[in-house]
Amino acid sequence: MKPINYVAILGFANQVNEQQAYLAKDVAKKLTALGYGVGVGNLSGMFDQALKSTKSCGGATMAIIEKGVGKQEHQDCDLLLASSSQDTKHQALSTKCIGGIVIGGGAGTLKLIRHFLDRNKQIIAIDGSGGIVPLELAAEVILSHSVDQALGLLTQ
Repeated sequence: MKPINYVAILGFANQVNEQQAYLAKDVAKKLTALGYGVGVGNLSGMFDQALKSTKSCGGATMAIIEKGVGKQEHQDCDLLLASSSQDTKHQALSTKCIGGIVIGGGAGTLKLIRHFLDRNKQIIAIDGSGGIVPLELAAEVILSHSVDQALGLLTQ
């Protein structure tokens, strides 16, 4: 069996608006069509939507979560790994995924992005999707104006 290359979806776990939920589903569906698995660091909010969308298209899913924080299981998650802290979760997700696409996000997302960048992995932020990411890391994170452009940049 061929190993799965996972791409992480990063952003808000809670406080997700309709646009962010739509973008997460669209990214997941299109990653699946390109043959990538979808990796997440939480099982709620837009990550729940991404997992459902990936599985509905026959794709592979992986979540790395913190023990005892939030949901601890998900019917659409193929591989569920638990970590002892947010930092170890971020280390594991940034190690196991080939890159990431950011849809909104706050302080926790910034910490996770830093782990990806420290490993020289590409991060693409969808501009206008909310959060503080484009403002804080504009020089290091590639900004995309659409899901298709983000996927093209990440998979080239």
